Amino acid sequence: MQKSIESSLVRHSSRADNVRKIVLNKCEHNWKVIFLIASLLMCLGANGEIRAGALVAWGLDSSGQISATPTARGFESVSGGLYNAYAIDEMGVISAWGWDTLGQVRNSPKAAGMRSVSAGALHAYAITAENRVVAWGDDYFQQVSRTPTGTGYLMAVAGSYHGFALRLDGSIEAWGYNLAGIVDNAPKDLGYKTIASGAYHGYALRNDGSIAAWGNDFYNQVSHTPTGVGFKSIAGGAHHGVALRVDGSIAAWGWDEFGQVSGAPEGSDFIAIASGYYHAYALKSDGTIVAWGDDRYGQVSQTPTRGRFSSIAAGGYQGFAIVPEPGMGIIGGGLLSLFRWSRWHRKRLRRSATIR
Repeated sequence: MQKSIESSLVRHSSRADNVRKIVLNKCEHNWKVIFLIASLLMCLGANGEIRAGALVAWGLDSSGQISATPTARGFESVSGGLYNAYAIDEMGVISAWGWDTLGQVRNSPKAAGMRSVSAGALHAYAITAENRVVAWGDDYFQQVSRTPTGTGYLMAVAGSYHGFALRLDGSIEAWGYNLAGIVDNAPKDLGYKTIASGAYHGYALRNDGSIAAWGNDFYNQVSHTPTGVGFKSIAGGAHHGVALRVDGSIAAWGWDEFGQVSGAPEGSDFIAIASGYYHAYALKSDGTIVAWGDDRYGQVSQTPTRGRFSSIAAGGYQGFAIVPEPGMGIIGGGLLSLFRWSRWHRKRLRRSATIR
């Protein structure tokens, strides 16, 4: 079996030949070799090169949200839900995978030209080429059926059971479950350039770089929102918030049981942020990822540590990243991380854990 595995690798380019040598040196059992080869081939093109836009995923895999991650096909963005995920390729086509109990996977749009996608707990939104909002999945609180119609929308984000949409004129619309005023108290003025949602709270970034916050404030995820200007990106967790300043530094506030606030990294070389339920990620200018917070399912400790990535996303208890160009990311140093992940994952499969 070992020889058969070697033969399949030899057929790739010289880069893949180097991978073969690493695999043979690192692995002691056939199952480990098989797992690594499968992971690598997900990202290899016909010539053995890693394809631009390859997806990498880690964390909780209760419903295939990790193991069913699609193979590389030029993905440009990714969004993680509670137990499922979506990714958009260069043609604007959405791929969906993971938990599908309420159609959040099978009912995802099939048309090309989608500009963005946002995953909620059990529902999702996408922006079409005509700047319309498309919604699917769980509609118990009318978070799908009350989605605004018409054109003129720049982005839409999904919370637990609600949605926000940002119009091209800088105004915000909200609909769905109105717990703690998450819908009614959405900002009514203009001048916003991006929006984000937590479980039951929301954030909006003004054109001047200041942040508006509303909704559930039980853990000070609203009242402790940083004041002043100078912010360029925001993200919402279950009960916390994360913001990226123009100078590349990070601010975090709200619930801190898992260190999702106090564990935020220092420094000023970050270019993007993402937040899951109780964990978060930051992308550095060199393409590496820093992770902190809840690690019960490996969503922090199994974060790729030696690859180079162009974008990041967080699901409820998962993490996702996109490889920016051939020759970087997994082959560039993440192979050992995959090896460690495979060993860790087999141990986790033997355990049953209650998801908080």
